[in-house]
Amino acid sequence: MSDWLDPFSTALQRGWLIEMAATGSRVWRLPSAPVDCLGFAESPRYGILLRDGGSTPITMSAGGIVVRPRSVAGDRWLEITANRNSRVDMMVWLAIDLTQGMAKHGSSANWLRDRLKAWSTLFRGGDSRSVLGLVGELIVLRWLAMTTPQGADVWHCWGGQERTRHDIVTPEQAFEVKTTTVRTGWRVHVNGLKQAIRAEGEPPLQFVLVRLEPAVEGGFRLCDLVADIPDSCLPGGSAFKDELREQGVFDTFRWNLLEARSHIVSPESPFLLSADFAADAQRKLDLIGDLSYSIELGGEVLTVLDLSIALPGTKS
Repeated sequence: MSDWLDPFSTALQRGWLIEMAATGSRVWRLPSAPVDCLGFAESPRYGILLRDGGSTPITMSAGGIVVRPRSVAGDRWLEITANRNSRVDMMVWLAIDLTQGMAKHGSSANWLRDRLKAWSTLFRGGDSRSVLGLVGELIVLRWLAMTTPQGADVWHCWGGQERTRHDIVTPEQAFEVKTTTVRTGWRVHVNGLKQAIRAEGEPPLQFVLVRLEPAVEGGFRLCDLVADIPDSCLPGGSAFKDELREQGVFDTFRWNLLEARSHIVSPESPFLLSADFAADAQRKLDLIGDLSYSIELGGEVLTVLDLSIALPGTKS
């Protein structure tokens, strides 16, 4: 099977899409969709078709996703396509979310524009301030509050959505939280040569890797993760929640926690250090400022971590 069809093959296996036809362009039907919704693959792209019951005369885009009107056999549809770098798991979730919203709002251009604005926050690959990363950090914070001596005080050890050296720094340990929806492997994006090192005087550094899955029903939302957290414990107080509401992501998107892993950084850790570069390379690093990179962490350096106690509604 061609590589551009692999993601849809995965979606089929997971039951997210049901194959309808395999002639010409490959087309699938989304199960239990409240309005007509098809998936298609036309080399070298793939996408979603939603039956358009209203009128959407303009093309819109957000975070690598493009929505445009399309006529198919005389019927009006909305075509949603993704570039090759976009993840199909998020694409399918976007399609389900839009079908549910269109059943209530129709295909109003204003509604779609606002919805895509909210979705754009979910497609900022590698952005530590993205919603995906925020969800992972909140889960880890809840877990630390339940399992460490700091208790609720751990919330004051969090950098929030600001860019800080490490996500969470307690007196005993520093934490870097990396969150993904990719189904296999543990590929970590390291933001600079200093992110994966323990500086002199700093507590031990631990990477926590969190794997989430978009949930159509059930699961938990951002608002659930902070519902029982006093505003005084959140960066910016009540303004923290207000900003998420303004982005349209506070009580909208749902997630399932699939699994988590941890890795305590040591001299044997497989991360790049400044000392790994020769003198000539060091001078170039000084010119460019810093270097970000991705690394695949294998099971031999990872420890299984049970974060389920931290999920909303779970009793300790």
